[in-house]
Amino acid sequence: LPFSPYEALIEPTFFSPFPFKKEIYENYAKDYLEKRFQVKEYEIIREEKGMLPLTTHFPKSPSSKWHYIGAHAGWTRSSTGYAFLAIQEAVNDMI
Repeated sequence: LPFSPYEALIEPTFFSPFPFKKEIYENYAKDYLEKRFQVKEYEIIREEKGMLPLTTHFPKSPSSKWHYIGAHAGWTRSSTGYAFLAIQEAVNDMI
């Protein structure tokens, strides 16, 4: 996602049952910048990492007093990792 002609967010994303080594993500981003934009020099300002639970199998609540929410409740769309709409709908149902 470009923020300006000189700044962008690069997000290497993979579907895998396990995380890859950091070098895999870095090499992917580097190759992408070189091949797509002919950029060879750049500065990484910030990094983050995470894994989304893209599954349809979730644990049951331990009691009727406990309710899982968010990804743990299955509100994350397993095909995309998108959760915003499902979370809004689920919260509205709770009110």
